Amino acid sequence: MMKPLLVGISAFLLISCASSPKTVTSGFQLREFTEERLPNGLTFLVIRDPSLPRVSLQMMVKTGGIYESKDRAGLSALTFGVLDQGTKKKKALQIADAFAQIGSEFGAQSGDDMSFISASGISPNRSELLKLFYEVISEPAFDTAEIERRKSQQMAAIQKALDQPQSYTDQVYEEALFENHPYANPKLGTQESVKAIRRADVVKWYQEWVQPANAVVALVGQVDDAYVSEVKSTLGQWRAQGAAGKEPTRPTVGTTPLKRLVTKKDLKQTQVRIGQLGLQRTDEDFLKIRMGALILGGAFASRLNQHIRDDLGLTYSIYSASDARLDRGAFEITTFTRNEKAADTIRETLKMVKDFAEKGVNQRELDAAKALMIGQFPSALETPDRLAYNLLVLRRYGIGDDYLRNFHQNVNAITLGDLNSAIRKHVKPDQMRIVVYGDQAVIGESLKSVGEFQIQQAK
Repeated sequence: MMKPLLVGISAFLLISCASSPKTVTSGFQLREFTEERLPNGLTFLVIRDPSLPRVSLQMMVKTGGIYESKDRAGLSALTFGVLDQGTKKKKALQIADAFAQIGSEFGAQSGDDMSFISASGISPNRSELLKLFYEVISEPAFDTAEIERRKSQQMAAIQKALDQPQSYTDQVYEEALFENHPYANPKLGTQESVKAIRRADVVKWYQEWVQPANAVVALVGQVDDAYVSEVKSTLGQWRAQGAAGKEPTRPTVGTTPLKRLVTKKDLKQTQVRIGQLGLQRTDEDFLKIRMGALILGGAFASRLNQHIRDDLGLTYSIYSASDARLDRGAFEITTFTRNEKAADTIRETLKMVKDFAEKGVNQRELDAAKALMIGQFPSALETPDRLAYNLLVLRRYGIGDDYLRNFHQNVNAITLGDLNSAIRKHVKPDQMRIVVYGDQAVIGESLKSVGEFQIQQAK
């Protein structure tokens, strides 16, 4: 599943707290930046940082796997992956050499809801960096031979993911949870879908979605007014190369429960995924449910880890997370266990989810979660580049910058009643979809104590 954006929670210490609500203070202040919309429709942010002699350009494009069809899954990843493999003026090696000669780096990648193109280097070479960045985004060649080479690499990566139990289980779980929604498609696609992609598909995708009006650029680093003007002048020349893409109608995903065993012989461990549809990133309860997921299984000393791992010894790792996505993401629990303990792990986890949904959390847990979220929040924005990334993400989801400015106030404002009300409203034990990846011959009989499982052969 997709990793949480904006605030990464990596540890959760249930510190000793009084029974009364506590307010956690923070001296955090959002770094200053400017924002404007250029005549060609491009949104342009500037974050100045004189501390180091470097400059970066980060572009967020409002496209990704969410707009792909199933028979062309992986198209966005392929398109952005081959972006720097040639322009109308330079071959792939020439581009790589040009960036290397000025001590700079270039990267492009695509996700579910958005894609990123970035370049960074030392500030004395910032004009050359800008020229190269602009050439790559405005004049990609999409050479057929480079596309075919990238397809081979992508198909090899797909096979590697299928061979790894954790990543393969994540994939089949998303297929089970999201049904016919594009989120069910593997991010890199399938062997069949990638093989079917042609150069015309890549060109069409890029022309439809990578357009000034569909992008936001952040200029970060040691820059002066003259360079800001240079960037605006250069990127202001960028023009759309075709009609804008139209968002396809996306299907509504069901909420009926499901139990599925994906079987493969001789697996030494059993992978388990338990979850349900989560919230859209724009939902008013998103922050509360993120906090709830933290308390349930967000890190080492959470409820699930304390009971399933420490008390019962059923796993080395178990955690819960709430996705941030454009459409409804996943509220999911991830773990693995010994084959003989698969049924016990599922049963005990479901008991804890039911208790969590019905009884909620206590004040001590709420206070600890607030302290952790507020304490770790500044680290998510401690560098100008991290701030730029978060500002770009907010603009994809249509969320105002006050989310960052007022984060600790908003966290402190969540009461025990607020949180437990949100948990009761959104966490539905009777809608849980369970996917198990294991050897049916070994675990099939014991799983009957959990319920009736659909059987699916692993790829």
